[in-house]
Amino acid sequence: MDQRRVWTAISLILLLIIGLIWILNRGYGRVSERGYEIATSLYSVCNRKDLARLATVEKLIAEFSNEGELSPHEAKWFRGIIASANSGDWERASASIRRLMDDQIRPANRLPNLD
Repeated sequence: MDQRRVWTAISLILLLIIGLIWILNRGYGRVSERGYEIATSLYSVCNRKDLARLATVEKLIAEFSNEGELSPHEAKWFRGIIASANSGDWERASASIRRLMDDQIRPANRLPNLD
């Protein structure tokens, strides 16, 4: 291999690694006030592993989504978390909803200190 091909291969590998890191570290975006209410309910449901209440939250998500009170992105995030819980992966569902809620307060932590 000549040196040009080696550098091209290294560059491609680095771009793939950076892309993968970016994809894996993407968090959830901001949610609406209604979305935050759903998130807190879903957090409680996931911690209790409560299938009955999970179904209720799922119905609320559909209702609020149809009424335009939840954005398509919010509904998609919540449905993904619910799918994990419905499949029995409560740990993943709990971690996901916890991350969504953490992502709501992170930007406030990034504000500069004005004192």
